[in-house]
Amino acid sequence: MPQVYTHSSTATKACWACGTSLHNIAPEFKCGWCGAVTNSDVLGSTAPSKHRLLQQTGRQIFVALVAFLIAADAIISTLWLLPVLFCGVSLWLQQFAGAWIAVNIISNFLVCVLCSPGCPRQYIDIRVPGQIVTSGQYENFTWCKQCNFAKPPQAHHCRRCGRCVMDMDHHCFFLNNCVGRNNLKCFLLFLIWLLLGAMYIMGTALYLLYQRWDEVHSHTGVPTFGYELMLWSMRLYANMVLAPGWLQTATFLLSTATGALLGVSGLLKSQLSLVLAGKTYIGSLQHNSGAASQQPRSLCVGLQQTLVQNVSWSWLWPCWHAEGPVNGSKRM
Repeated sequence: MPQVYTHSSTATKACWACGTSLHNIAPEFKCGWCGAVTNSDVLGSTAPSKHRLLQQTGRQIFVALVAFLIAADAIISTLWLLPVLFCGVSLWLQQFAGAWIAVNIISNFLVCVLCSPGCPRQYIDIRVPGQIVTSGQYENFTWCKQCNFAKPPQAHHCRRCGRCVMDMDHHCFFLNNCVGRNNLKCFLLFLIWLLLGAMYIMGTALYLLYQRWDEVHSHTGVPTFGYELMLWSMRLYANMVLAPGWLQTATFLLSTATGALLGVSGLLKSQLSLVLAGKTYIGSLQHNSGAASQQPRSLCVGLQQTLVQNVSWSWLWPCWHAEGPVNGSKRM
């Protein structure tokens, strides 16, 4: 029969979820009625330390620098580099394509940075005293002392963010945010559009260098393979102060685009392989270490269906909001 939840003031003598009293208390025990797991130090919360707040400020400054670099590449390539190569209708088309890629990169980046990755409070409701708790309602739930809230088996607590995240994949330093249930789709779209943008800028810069190779040769000489190629690369950057503005801009964009292309391609390949397997990065680590994965198979299948099978034309449009629970989707 259903059991009425009556919260006990002594956490070590009762289940935190349904209030069931227990006579023999272990450091960790599972309630036989609701299925919740209780630790001896279940109550209480931990305030963020001053050291962690300073670290958070440093990460925010780093994210601001990343955003500035993305915006600078987009503006310079669209408003300065393209007019050097094209004119008329072809210039408008190229600028429209570049601006469209830039808007998609920036919109998905902002969503990943500013929106919640999916906290348990968005998806579950904890019963208040006097309400009925059914059998198995909190199966394998634990209580997060740092968040002072229930932690479902699908959630993982991030020490850097100081909160639990549903279906957490990883904590991204470039976003200063976790990648979880709400923003994983936007994160993948950000990587895809960033890869396309890097390829577009890299191709445009190389085409400009090819069109004006005689001027490049007059400043740097003719490169050859081997040791002389390395010397030519060093001479290219050393002569940037005396080089014309178009060559400085093309070299800067080519350097940043090449670095982004190498980094993003490897990360995107890893993320897509995990999505196709219906896993997250943390889930794959738990599987490789021999520990039991905390992700139910149904969530893995749902993750795969959401990101792979439900591909639509909306992926081509800028995204200004994260995924989240729909009305009435909360449970518990």
